[in-house]
Amino acid sequence: MDESTVAIAGAANGVTIGIPVFNEQDRIERAVRSAASQCERLVVADNASTDNTERICRGLLAEFPHMEYIRHACNLGALENWYFLLSITSSPYFMTLGSHDYIDENFIETVRGVLAADPSVVLAAGGLCYEYESEEVAGPSRDVAFGAWTAGRHDDPAVRVRSFLFDRVRLPWAMYGVFRTDAYKACFTRDIPPYGVDTVFLAKIAYRGKIVVVNDTSYHAWIRCSNEPRSTYVERLIGKKEGEGVRKYMRNAMRVALFEVMLDSEQPATGGERVALRYKAMERFGMFKRKGFDLWFYVLYAPVKLARKFRRFRQKVGGGCAA
Repeated sequence: MDESTVAIAGAANGVTIGIPVFNEQDRIERAVRSAASQCERLVVADNASTDNTERICRGLLAEFPHMEYIRHACNLGALENWYFLLSITSSPYFMTLGSHDYIDENFIETVRGVLAADPSVVLAAGGLCYEYESEEVAGPSRDVAFGAWTAGRHDDPAVRVRSFLFDRVRLPWAMYGVFRTDAYKACFTRDIPPYGVDTVFLAKIAYRGKIVVVNDTSYHAWIRCSNEPRSTYVERLIGKKEGEGVRKYMRNAMRVALFEVMLDSEQPATGGERVALRYKAMERFGMFKRKGFDLWFYVLYAPVKLARKFRRFRQKVGGGCAA
């Protein structure tokens, strides 16, 4: 295959890029073009878009013969569409690209090289740049803290998980890196609660293997500037509206799942260590209760609640003094 053919058909590098899309007529072509020449297989899964997304994607099929366009008959929800893309992937490496985002020209070559060089690395992500919906509320154009995160390279899974969950870095963006497909499928399972799916999934990935952030290339993320209510977020994920009671259950399920990952990674030997870990998790994530009677929920509820209130009060007082 000569260079001109590769530029049109894609690179034979064992990478599948999946793009889940719904009503992104203004940005889907840019996303496709940024990825097409960098992967062996490109799949666009359309969640029954009602704008011109379908027409644009079908128009790109002739230009990129390794591209597939699959349109669902109805909106399955963002999460189910994600599962679908993963289910039809058999290549060694897999990446999801947001339909309103794009990647640098050297993105796949750079991050795939990290995976190929070290079998213990299961996820390699690029640096993170932002593109804001509105210039009036635009913030920093690059996430320096994300690119500086190195704890994911640690040999100890407990250190990786602890850093991922407790360090003040927007690490869920690592979701848009290149994964080893077997690790992705092992961790991105249907028992993950829809609310906080990215956080739980990446916590599992951090437990399974190393995560490397490479600053020599970037993922460009489009940021919606409207304050999306939780009800809209959940509806977008699962494709239907749910009441507040269901959403509270989903949030609790997320916290339980994160605690389970912490238990697996820390492997506390004694009951006292388990209680301490539970206290730490409740202080960080908020209250959560397992199914059935949960003794430690009731034992720790009051002190954890008081500790969180005291911490907020101290931050408020400290902020006032600084000002």
